[in-house]
Amino acid sequence: MLQNLIAQLATAATDAELATIVARIADLIHERGEALARERLRAAAVLSEVTLRLEEMAGFLTESNSASRSHFDDSQSLNDNVMSHVRELTDEVSAATELGMLQSVVSARLSWVAKQFTDFRAREATRMAEYNGRAEHMRERIADLEREAQELHSKLDREKHGARLDPLTGVANRKSFDERFAQEITRRAHGGARAVLLLWDIDNFKVINDSYGHKAGDRVLQSVAACFTASLRASDFVARFGGEEFAVLLGGLGLVEAENIANQVRTAVEGLRFHFRKTPVRITVSCGITELHQDDAPEAAFERADAALYRAKNSGKNLCVAA
Repeated sequence: MLQNLIAQLATAATDAELATIVARIADLIHERGEALARERLRAAAVLSEVTLRLEEMAGFLTESNSASRSHFDDSQSLNDNVMSHVRELTDEVSAATELGMLQSVVSARLSWVAKQFTDFRAREATRMAEYNGRAEHMRERIADLEREAQELHSKLDREKHGARLDPLTGVANRKSFDERFAQEITRRAHGGARAVLLLWDIDNFKVINDSYGHKAGDRVLQSVAACFTASLRASDFVARFGGEEFAVLLGGLGLVEAENIANQVRTAVEGLRFHFRKTPVRITVSCGITELHQDDAPEAAFERADAALYRAKNSGKNLCVAA
């Protein structure tokens, strides 16, 4: 659309036409700017969420390390205290002269040791409960992050798919066509199935835009794209190449078969009915056709189809011409 408007700038005959085209270009640039701004905001939100999750994980690891250190220190302290009391008990036993005194000393020391172990087990139980709670919380957060990552992945796939479609007509865009065309050229170079390129142009499209407005032009583009899709096989590739131009790739067919199909599509488009400002408007298309060769370069194949389209336009339009 933008390329079409830029081309129209060179042919604008009046200041009013020029102002309309410039305003349309400004609207498109503004829409693109808003779309980029929305993408930046979404990316910032995703990064913020990921940063938060990473901070939570770092905190969990820090707490776990602290708990492990606390456990080690507590165990070491218990061991030191018990060993200290064992040594003291040994000294006291050696110094005891009466059985009753010996029993009392041993009983007191064992009671103290038993209490130390009881307290230690209680602290361990508390630490374990806290650790399990943090671990369960982190498992939940990781599960949330995995779900969010999957949702983001799906969203990126949808956006990637959307970025390969023409937003107005819903068929493939120029980028998608370039990739598919290169694949077909490579496939033919390696002896793959036959394929044919069809280049289409809506006849007198500028007159429609100038006479009935861009909304009318958009409606024509949408209807023609839908007609192409409906008239071709599901395996055929349809793309809006730019402005009022479309490209079609037919796989597994030769030139004669492709020319027959192209004329069927051309007739279907001619059968579309449009009324703008209560006036019936006839829409036709012209087509240039070329079969892809095994030794083709993309530029050579495209130039053949483009030259055939040029001949169709110069021969009265509403024609399909094979290179």
